[in-house]
Amino acid sequence: MKKFLGSLFLLLVAGGAAAPYVSGYFTKKYFNDAIQVLSKSQSYKIEVESYDMGWLHSTARIKLKLPENAQSHFCADSKEPMVLKFEESIQHGPILLGQGGLKMAFAFARIQEKLVGLDEQLAKTCASLVDFKWPIPPADIYSSDTIVAFNGDFHSKFKGKPFEYKQNDRTIKWQGFSGEMNLENRMSVLNYMMLIPAFEANEQNTTLKIKEISLNGNHQKLPNKDMWLGDFKLNLASAHFQEGSVDVALDGMTFGHVVRLANDLLTASANYVVDSVAVDQIKLGPINMMFSFHHLEPSFIEMVKNIEET
Repeated sequence: MKKFLGSLFLLLVAGGAAAPYVSGYFTKKYFNDAIQVLSKSQSYKIEVESYDMGWLHSTARIKLKLPENAQSHFCADSKEPMVLKFEESIQHGPILLGQGGLKMAFAFARIQEKLVGLDEQLAKTCASLVDFKWPIPPADIYSSDTIVAFNGDFHSKFKGKPFEYKQNDRTIKWQGFSGEMNLENRMSVLNYMMLIPAFEANEQNTTLKIKEISLNGNHQKLPNKDMWLGDFKLNLASAHFQEGSVDVALDGMTFGHVVRLANDLLTASANYVVDSVAVDQIKLGPINMMFSFHHLEPSFIEMVKNIEET
């Protein structure tokens, strides 16, 4: 009996010692799979630069390359593609070290992510942005916390820190952002939401105020294709721009699109709604525009996507 109990004890100890490494092994696999899925589903590209796996803990670095059309919106003189870099701190389960100490969690891992090197990247890619002395956001402006479940699902919460910038007659107030993202069902279902409370910029006689932007998306991946169905919605509570005698105010804007599949053919629709727009003393609204396309071959959508990426 003593030998049996001793053997059982040693077996439990060995199993407990091996559990974090096994969790780390599967986390690395799911992590790389998730990066590939997300990279293929978006216009930007994500790559894993490094992944150093340990027994209780792993570290990784990934980079996200922005498409040129997105980069040109805030950096017209781009010298080279904008690449955002992230560091991942990965704790292996099933026992995770939380903020309050040891925390039992029925999960493979916890991944804490932060954005790094943003100031260096902006200096390399956007000369005018730096020369014009626009603010460089703080290094810890973005972070996320992700749980990797035993079935390979990813449940993430992310946030952006508020910051305020003042220099001479220029003021910028950014109230940060928060959101959640879930990648589930063998990485074939993607849901996300994000909220930006407010943004304000002032310079001399120019003012821009934006209040409450929210984004919501629910997508399902087509089997054996790099194509996602589902819906997306963007809501803007209000925006106000004033420069000298020019005064433009927008209230209640919603943009959304839906893509569905029926009988192997796609139906796509987009809807644009504005409650009211005021330009100086002239008021317009409500405005409602809708576009829809029916009986589209999936190959047609893939062709359009490839043209956009090119």
